[in-house]
Amino acid sequence: MAGAFGGACAAEGVGPGDGGNSSDGGSGATTSSTGGQGGSVGVGGDGTGGSSDLCGGTCSSVTPPDCHQVVCNEGAYPGPVGECVVVPVTDGATCDDGLFCTIDDTCQSGVCTGGPPNDCGIAAPECEVVTCDEDADACTTVAGNNGDPCVGSDLCIVGATCNNGTCVGGTLNDCFLQPVPDECHVSTCNPMNGMCEPVPGNEGGNCTDPNDLCTVGKTCTAGVCQGGAPKDCSNLTVGCVSGICDTNTGQCTTMAVGEGQSCNDLDACTTGEICTLGVCGSGSPVTTCSLTADGCCPSGCTDQNDFDCAFSCELYGISSSRIIYTIDKLTAATVQGATAGSTAGTTGELTQDPLTKTVYLSSTGNDNLYTVDLLTGAVTLVGPYGDSAVVMHGLEWDSSTGTLYGYSYHNGGLYTVNTNTGAATLIGTSGITSSFGNLGYDSLNDVMYLSLTGDDSLYTINRGTGAVTLVGPMNGPTNPQSLAYDASSDTLYVIDPGTDKLYTVNRNTGATTEVGVFGTQNMLGMVCYAD
Repeated sequence: MAGAFGGACAAEGVGPGDGGNSSDGGSGATTSSTGGQGGSVGVGGDGTGGSSDLCGGTCSSVTPPDCHQVVCNEGAYPGPVGECVVVPVTDGATCDDGLFCTIDDTCQSGVCTGGPPNDCGIAAPECEVVTCDEDADACTTVAGNNGDPCVGSDLCIVGATCNNGTCVGGTLNDCFLQPVPDECHVSTCNPMNGMCEPVPGNEGGNCTDPNDLCTVGKTCTAGVCQGGAPKDCSNLTVGCVSGICDTNTGQCTTMAVGEGQSCNDLDACTTGEICTLGVCGSGSPVTTCSLTADGCCPSGCTDQNDFDCAFSCELYGISSSRIIYTIDKLTAATVQGATAGSTAGTTGELTQDPLTKTVYLSSTGNDNLYTVDLLTGAVTLVGPYGDSAVVMHGLEWDSSTGTLYGYSYHNGGLYTVNTNTGAATLIGTSGITSSFGNLGYDSLNDVMYLSLTGDDSLYTINRGTGAVTLVGPMNGPTNPQSLAYDASSDTLYVIDPGTDKLYTVNRNTGATTEVGVFGTQNMLGMVCYAD
């Protein structure tokens, strides 16, 4: 509602006259030489030409209340025309409501209305709010509402709530199902941004490299799938057809052997065969005795295979206290011999290279490879395996390739062992850990066996991958510790310090047959030594 200021227009020179004559600036229909007493239609002047509004410009001298303005009523407002009136300013005009705790106040319908709360420029921590003290003209922070959702410093915690000013509770963001680039990475939450991100993982676990499908038995190391051995496709090699691995699929396939190229006619008694018009032949006869008992009898042999001219061997055992024994194959009776040197620490398995007669000894106490003289007990350090956590309890010589293999208690891994340095290289793992494993090589059938103390069972082990296949339970030994193969009698033996006995092993079922009692405790290693 406009308010009128009636007295203002009665002043001299202010009123509904045009003031002055037309030559002096008057614009009314009637002129006056006295100024201010002009006609009723013109705009009053000051005697020299008149003013710009009906109120003679006097409204500017009036001070209006806050959020109001004084204007001359020229007919737009109720009340007398030509008088000054007070009206509200346009909504949204700035004002000051006089309170410290509001900011950005604005006029609304002629009233100064407080704006947003004043936070004094303070950013409240999580679970706190800023409050303003009108009396002190200052701001402080206090605990917010309990139960309000919040986000703590660890952005991987979701669903947290406020409690007395602290962000508590919530659950960890589960990244298990989030995609990762390969088998050697796992998804974990980054607390800085709350996002699931791939990081190296599955350390030591089996993996497949999609860019190298023909290498099997690889394991994850620091986020990289590495190691392993070439996939064995030799079962497809027949005559002038070779089994190979297809690098595009990782599957075994066949490839024709070229004319004049070497081949294998699968006759153990021939060597040096070549392909001629697609036929594998023209090999030379094998006429020498073989430690693998290959069945190719040289001149002078009377048996139907060459067992009779292969080297015979004698069983030797070694206890955890390094005492060396000879073992009777028929009764298990033992004869105590020398004691191995103390530098070997706690002894494990024995094995022999039958060509050089070298006997190797694995120490589980210091994870080193040694050679040992079974007659004198003298030990010579070859070198460390390269990892103090390996615990190489199993040790066996593969006479078909001249390779020394080891089996680790720590990770269930199959290793090749360098006979010059002792360094062990992982081939692959069996997937069975924390179980003492011992190796035995059947040189007649070219099969590597593994006995495990965890389930007292016999396995075959793939020398290319480390993978194992169960043969069966031994049904007798409670702690099978060492395997030894006698090629001259085609017999696999196992010793058991738990029962203090020697057994023979059925390689088709895993079942054992007791030979006899040692009469000495804790026999750990055994080898069939060919002198």
